[in-house]
Amino acid sequence: MRQPSSIPPVQADLTTFADSAAKISARPADTIVFADVERASSYRYGERAFLIQLVIDGLDPMLIDPESTGQDIGELSSALSARPMCLHACRADLPSLRALGVEPTRLHDTEIAAKVLSTTGFSLGWLVESYLGVHLAKEYSRADWSRRPLPAQWLEYALGDVLYMPELLSMLLEDTETVPISIPDHYPRSLAHESRAEWYDAAMSQMEVWSPAPPPDEPWRKLSKLSSLRSTREYARARALWEVREEVAFRNDVSVHRIVRDRSIIQAARTDARSFDAFEKIGGFADSDVDGVIPTFAAAIKEADAIPPKKLPAKRAARDDTQERPSHRQWKVKAPGANALLSQAREELTELSEVAQIEMQTLLPSTMLREWVWAEAGTNVRGRRGKDPVDVIESALAGAGAAPCQIRLVTPALLAARDATA
Repeated sequence: MRQPSSIPPVQADLTTFADSAAKISARPADTIVFADVERASSYRYGERAFLIQLVIDGLDPMLIDPESTGQDIGELSSALSARPMCLHACRADLPSLRALGVEPTRLHDTEIAAKVLSTTGFSLGWLVESYLGVHLAKEYSRADWSRRPLPAQWLEYALGDVLYMPELLSMLLEDTETVPISIPDHYPRSLAHESRAEWYDAAMSQMEVWSPAPPPDEPWRKLSKLSSLRSTREYARARALWEVREEVAFRNDVSVHRIVRDRSIIQAARTDARSFDAFEKIGGFADSDVDGVIPTFAAAIKEADAIPPKKLPAKRAARDDTQERPSHRQWKVKAPGANALLSQAREELTELSEVAQIEMQTLLPSTMLREWVWAEAGTNVRGRRGKDPVDVIESALAGAGAAPCQIRLVTPALLAARDATA
């Protein structure tokens, strides 16, 4: 698609949204909506959409401002949900779109198509340049998209992220139909006829039911360098400071790191800062983007220091594993057989990935691989011993959501890993 002669106006009210929804609904049901989302998580709290760019065959490009209507896009949500949608890197944009009520009937993803075709080069800019010979400038990728009005050059940049997607997707899908999958010499020859198109369809089916992992029970433990703290009292201070930062960030709609960085929270927790003067000496608090936050942080320290010793948080988070199945991070100690098989399986899959030219996580996601490893070599597998190893692979991977084409292609690699660690 050629660059438009002018930048379309930004749509910023429910009436305009409704008009656009009617135009989209009038297009054939299989018309793909090519979309991109600009967020401002480096500046504002959360991951909400501040601009949505749409390219639809037969219609002029559209720029949608969800923030202007309080994250309500009205009839657009149902119109967009009733059409297939193509994004680049679905996992980044889907949560923001779903928050607006957009649930596409079918998904395409140019990044996933590229991963089915190769082991390198997945960014939109790289793909557009490689396939179409067009260089996409990325100077505004980290811009503050919550700014209003948005500068014309930013809007032109944003449109560039979708204008070339229709042609790019068409070329990628054609390659999935025509580029064969190579297999290692020792693989069954029957696998030489595997289809990349089937792989792509399977990957997109998995993507359509994907949802982000739920937040952890103790999100404050994600603080960078938390383990450098020495005592449970210091952990309590860090927790209190993290909670205050979240509250201030939410209330002021400011990115948490513009309130204060993790390293400043850790330093304050370690140095027993309780006064305004003490906090001023710690880098980051005095020059926060929100004025007057130091007294709130100082009060949090005092509250943390008043917690009885028996109620202080542990240094280590409560584990979500069990004696029957420890976390894979603990396999080296608690399940060495499973750990050895996991390591060997990764080596075999890396070789297969390179030969087949399918990106490693697209070949077999780590979560699926671990399900088979545990079924095969976990510490409580007596009931499975004596079973056909191929049956164990098929059962474990299918139960984890793997597609038949994935199971067929990786089975020889997993059997080789099993034999090597027997």
